[in-house]
Amino acid sequence: MRANHLLQSVNHPAVTYQGKPVIQKMGLWITTGSTSSQASGAVCDVYTGVTDFSPGPTRQNGGAAADTLQFNKVYTLRQGEVQQHRASWKQPGYQPSENISNWPANGSKGFAGVLAPYADVNRNGFYDPLHGDYPFVPEGELAYTISNDVAAGNRLTSSAPLGSEVQSMVWIPETQPDTSLGLLAYFRFVVHNRSQQNWNGVALSLAADFSLGDASDDYLLTDVHAGGLAAYNGTASDAVFGSSIPAVALYMLNRQVLSSMYFENTGDAVRGKPTNMAHYHYLARGRWKTGRNLAFGRAGLDGSIVTSYVYSNGTDPANMGIWNEGDAGNFPGNRTGLLTADTFSLPAGGSALLELALGVIRNVGNDPASLGAKMVQQKNAALRQQNNPLVGLTDNPIGMRLFEDNMVIYGAGNSPLNVSVYDMTARRLASFCFLGAGIVNLKSLPGNGPVVFMVRDNYGRQITRKALIPEK
Repeated sequence: MRANHLLQSVNHPAVTYQGKPVIQKMGLWITTGSTSSQASGAVCDVYTGVTDFSPGPTRQNGGAAADTLQFNKVYTLRQGEVQQHRASWKQPGYQPSENISNWPANGSKGFAGVLAPYADVNRNGFYDPLHGDYPFVPEGELAYTISNDVAAGNRLTSSAPLGSEVQSMVWIPETQPDTSLGLLAYFRFVVHNRSQQNWNGVALSLAADFSLGDASDDYLLTDVHAGGLAAYNGTASDAVFGSSIPAVALYMLNRQVLSSMYFENTGDAVRGKPTNMAHYHYLARGRWKTGRNLAFGRAGLDGSIVTSYVYSNGTDPANMGIWNEGDAGNFPGNRTGLLTADTFSLPAGGSALLELALGVIRNVGNDPASLGAKMVQQKNAALRQQNNPLVGLTDNPIGMRLFEDNMVIYGAGNSPLNVSVYDMTARRLASFCFLGAGIVNLKSLPGNGPVVFMVRDNYGRQITRKALIPEK
């Protein structure tokens, strides 16, 4: 069971509508390099399920991966399991559930000490649920996997392995933020650079093979204000849903959207399925697989106006014209969308956090204007919920302190901490993601002079602190 297809392990109304699927498969792409000739990456084929990722973590030197059979599973937790464990572990004869006991918290020698976030109640550095330790995760229906791109044999990209480790989670809260619109599922990817090389020009993308009932009559829409890409019906009636037709939208939560794009499960030279590293690199940067720019208007193939967002329908600040598939006269069909976050550099040993939401939106029909308005509402609802405490926390606030030339960053339990470093012109110099705590050596940052550290945890808490990069 591959880690980048977590939806296969979650059977929930948040990823279906009236018991029917709204999406087939989703998969993470990691692509690097400032040009196609320098490109490298780890990707997956959302049509076949073939992927560059294999189960298990990567050694901290990036040279090898763990036993794939040991980690070839999806770790699940159900509503209330964590709370019940926390309330019961001191009772005589208590035995944790299988899901609590088998949580993949610690890595073995040579691997990261923490592979999955947990609260270390007795502070001994090891996951021990019999002494009160518990998975430090949101409450709801949850699935978690660990994967790497080191162990794969025949790679889709034909490029050398990046040396990545990806910790992936999908969770669906029992209490939804706005059920009048539809239900939400949340995705979190912690991407670690376990290699000994810096990654430059990193783009993190999520490819989604949408399927609204009858998959052969769909359209796509980008709403730049919502930071989202959606699929909706291209006709007034659907063979599966009839006239009560939903839409499904994918939203970027913690990063700016670099581009939205689409491709098809065909051999078309421009719009067809990617087959080499250059194709993946271009698509993840809002271009056709040939490297040609996406053009504003019609099917995005022709025209002199370059755009980064497909079918933006008046929401792109650079191209405010109305552009949707219906007005363009496109034929409805199966749609595969690609939503990509802003590019960044990831140093050797660094980590990055990508958070998204997938929302089902009720009774949209084939009205793109109505869909866009509902996408903005649903994105705002998702952000409100994301910024609320999701599970009982320890009392530790997030914090930072300077120790010689190091900034020590810490948080509650082993929650992921998203760290960005900016210079005085607000230019981002570096970004990291740590589980629970981490250290940034100031001399490893580019340039000299004052910088600002901004740290945000999964519960909306955020702090900043100034530091000074010493002369090198």
